[in-house]
Amino acid sequence: MEAFISYSHKDEGYLDLFHRHLAQLKRDGLIGTWTDQKILAGGRIDDEVSTSLNSAQIFIAMLSPDYINSNYCYEREFQTAMEMQAKNMLTIVPIVLEPCDWKSTPFSKYKALPKDGKPVSEWSNKNNAMLDVVQNLRLLVSGEETSTIQQKSKKTVQLPTNYKVKKDFDSLQKMDFQDEGFKKLKSILENNIEEINQIENIKARVLTSTDNTFEALIVNRNRVQSESKITINKGKDQSLPLMTSGSFDQSMTCKFDNGTSQNLAYAVSHDDFDLFWIGPLGYYFGKEQTRLSMDQICNEIWTNWLEKVGIVS
Repeated sequence: MEAFISYSHKDEGYLDLFHRHLAQLKRDGLIGTWTDQKILAGGRIDDEVSTSLNSAQIFIAMLSPDYINSNYCYEREFQTAMEMQAKNMLTIVPIVLEPCDWKSTPFSKYKALPKDGKPVSEWSNKNNAMLDVVQNLRLLVSGEETSTIQQKSKKTVQLPTNYKVKKDFDSLQKMDFQDEGFKKLKSILENNIEEINQIENIKARVLTSTDNTFEALIVNRNRVQSESKITINKGKDQSLPLMTSGSFDQSMTCKFDNGTSQNLAYAVSHDDFDLFWIGPLGYYFGKEQTRLSMDQICNEIWTNWLEKVGIVS
């Protein structure tokens, strides 16, 4: 498959790293890439960009503040790519390089890489970030995923955005939502642990990872007796009284065992349209219950855990 790489010239360092990680995909004959670096002296830039983009099956956008600021990248290349994607001619893959306001752009409609759209610059090892990108691209260029995406886009009828349909949610749907959230939480925390282990004198290890429990230990060897064990359980925990107005059968509790009483609890709730998480529950933090995404919950748990051993994220 041919991939058109759209990038800002100020991000050429990231582009070089990306090309190095693509080496095996190219060697396997699964992907070819084009950038404006292939335009020869005297070549007509607009014509060559247009020809290459029109022949591509994948549009890779390397997002950064400079990319969004670039009229050529954003208003010319990306706009053309969206028109082609609407006709099922290509797949748009955003790669987030640096923190930027990409979620307020049409890029938010597409699954962004690396994992969870976390900017490459925020990974402690950028090679881990690019490896995640390339592994996802390998799945995409295998053929089946692209065709499946295109078939679904042909068959799905989208309601106009001004319509919302009210729903009821049964116990199984709530349980499934809880299970999916817990799996995502474990995945994010395991990835964070892998990253933080690359910091000198910081050691973290997953102790238990099951369908219902996640336990891990972190040690800051820069400080005497500075370690904290975290235990996250899916389901009710009677040791954490929830001062709430309702009863939550699908919940999740997080305990820190280093002598603090500041534990965390969250629950699955819903309105007439969506299932969602709320928290923190209980009287420990004195906060109102607010609607939270799983990414926000993970960030709150991770930040609190690091603070227990003197690490500020």
